[in-house]
Amino acid sequence: MIGSVAAGLGFVVFVHELGHFLVAKACGVKCEKFYVGFDWFPIKKIGPFTIPHSLFKKQWGETEYGIGILPLGGYVKMLG
Repeated sequence: MIGSVAAGLGFVVFVHELGHFLVAKACGVKCEKFYVGFDWFPIKKIGPFTIPHSLFKKQWGETEYGIGILPLGGYVKMLG
């Protein structure tokens, strides 16, 4: 049940952010990042363990696509 809700919410966030991304690209705005989840976490280390900023990231063209470690939404980082 919780997994289904999380997957559904993740899909809604993805579609929402995709709307921002596509409109920005259509208007000629460069996008540095497209993330579901935030790639920022206030704690960098816990003892000897380093906390990763993202679960997945891939650079394709001028944009870095990824899944952030903090699942509270998403964002598109635009220039211009």
